Amino acid sequence: MYRKKIRSTTSLTVNESVEGESIETRIERLMANGDENPETKELIFTRKEDGVIGGFDIRHDYWDEAYEKASEMAIKDNEMDAQRLERRKQTIQEQKEINKKIREQAKNALNEGKNQGQEGQDGV
Repeated sequence: MYRKKIRSTTSLTVNESVEGESIETRIERLMANGDENPETKELIFTRKEDGVIGGFDIRHDYWDEAYEKASEMAIKDNEMDAQRLERRKQTIQEQKEINKKIREQAKNALNEGKNQGQEGQDGV
């Protein structure tokens, strides 16, 4: 017996994109209007005296920049760790004070209970 394939419906839709303008018509339009190209506003070419921008130089070594960023992140992490440690110390100190108060209250309650017990025995 042969199994029939069950066709499933999908959520895929047909691509209804439109073809963009060609580079030739775009250049003609830019030349006719005298507009600057809005996508290339970044400064890629620099004067010879200024040198080459590191981001556009294929020979640029990013190690120094990565090292600086990693150092900054390490400093921030250390600051955050110091803050966490300080909060932890405060929490421990507060807990110690609470425990001390609880112990004092328990001792006072025991002493009061003993005193009441002795008064009851003396009165009998």
